[in-house]
Amino acid sequence: MNALKERLHQACLQQLQQRLDGLQQRLDDLQQSLTQATKSSAGDKYETSRAMVHLEQEKLLRQRAQLQQQQQRLHQLDPTRTHQKAQLGSLICTNKGNYYLSIALGKVVLEQENYYALSLAAPLGKQLLHKQVGERFQFNQQTFEVEALF
Repeated sequence: MNALKERLHQACLQQLQQRLDGLQQRLDDLQQSLTQATKSSAGDKYETSRAMVHLEQEKLLRQRAQLQQQQQRLHQLDPTRTHQKAQLGSLICTNKGNYYLSIALGKVVLEQENYYALSLAAPLGKQLLHKQVGERFQFNQQTFEVEALF
């Protein structure tokens, strides 16, 4: 089952890289539009559009920095390690779904199965922390039972 966790870890890294690549493409496109823009007789319109492009660039750069931080945190996890109690880096299989306590990435589909990469700051991530196989807990008026832990 550790092989599954390793493949899931790789899938998370790939999904993050795809997001980073998409952001980089958008940044490149914005830079190109700035470079190709020529100052027209409508100077205010030109300056306004340049300012809007700069604001969009700043937003994308912040998003890229956040994704790079997530990527760094994910690289620090050892997917070959198993755990007796759920902690950062654990893959937890419950009767309600499969959860990878790692980063806030959301749904990851691997081998036609859904997994959810959650950070420890997420409400469900907090609930899963320190759980063991067989333990039950309530979340959003549902009963979760930990069926497997890796």
